[in-house]
Amino acid sequence: MASQNTTLFASQIFSADYVVGTSSVHAQSLPSSADAGGVVKVICDSFTTTSAVATTETLTLCKLPAGARVINFELLIDSAMGTTSSKIGIGTIDSAGTVTVTDDDRYGTGISWNSTGRVPVLTLQANADYITTTEVAVVVTPVTTSLTTAKTFQFIITYVTS
Repeated sequence: MASQNTTLFASQIFSADYVVGTSSVHAQSLPSSADAGGVVKVICDSFTTTSAVATTETLTLCKLPAGARVINFELLIDSAMGTTSSKIGIGTIDSAGTVTVTDDDRYGTGISWNSTGRVPVLTLQANADYITTTEVAVVVTPVTTSLTTAKTFQFIITYVTS
């Protein structure tokens, strides 16, 4: 299966750092650490696909540390991407940096890309009890696609660690 990686993931892959990427759109107000039950962190980046995206591909967004609990996840889409829909999940990262998808819909399924603006993927209420047990990669797997050219989108993931 082909894969496209964000620059952020490429920089994280052999690093122990969980760096915060860059985005022209910032997350909305964050919950306090006391309310969230740990240290609140945000990771975000802008990503341009290198070409058309097929249903046999994955887009690897970033990695999350063991012990991370995602409390908010949004896509920010500048221009509609046709009738594309996707699943967003997690995968393992081997020593060569190769990602193997292990749970393709951990954070969402049926995510529509055919409008612009903020697309909520996950909110605090949904999936709030899942905590990563190992370091994982966050991956997008297209389910249906009419995406035939390169497109740019941003993502913002807010997570909590103890």
